[in-house]
Amino acid sequence: MIRSKRSRGEQQTEQGTTRTPMRTLTFSVQDHRPEGWRGDDPLVIQASIRDVTIHRVYMDTGSLADIIYEHCFRLLLDRWKDNLQPTMGRLVGFTGHSLWPLGTIHLPLTITSHDKQQKKTALIDFVAIRHAAEHNIILGRTTLLKLGAVPSTMHGVMKFNTPMGASMILATPPKELQ
Repeated sequence: MIRSKRSRGEQQTEQGTTRTPMRTLTFSVQDHRPEGWRGDDPLVIQASIRDVTIHRVYMDTGSLADIIYEHCFRLLLDRWKDNLQPTMGRLVGFTGHSLWPLGTIHLPLTITSHDKQQKKTALIDFVAIRHAAEHNIILGRTTLLKLGAVPSTMHGVMKFNTPMGASMILATPPKELQ
């Protein structure tokens, strides 16, 4: 069997391979910014899992794992939580500290543009952990790639492509995170 690699933006359909147009995502001083944004604040956004709005979603370009903390996981409907699968490995942080996850779960995550006009959903494999944190979810590089999203802490926004064009999510203003 011979398999060919598809480039980013190509999708397999019943009619064959199609190319999804990828628009250039740029950032400028004319972009909307969160109120009080200094440029060195953490990029925290809002997203949703099914119909549950998740506040304090931290964008971590240094993380490979996508984390859902237990306190947030408990907010999901029981029928979704039943899909939690055991995991055999530990989660190791950049300091070398490790945690045993509660398990992994496959959930649809939706991001919505700041003007509520555009949405994008991707199925994400979350690692559920029991740990005190001020965030509910951490999204890493894998999810950014799946969403075609580019965060900019300097501008306080995250941009992503949709069939209707480039869209933008404003970070939660720093004063709301205190």
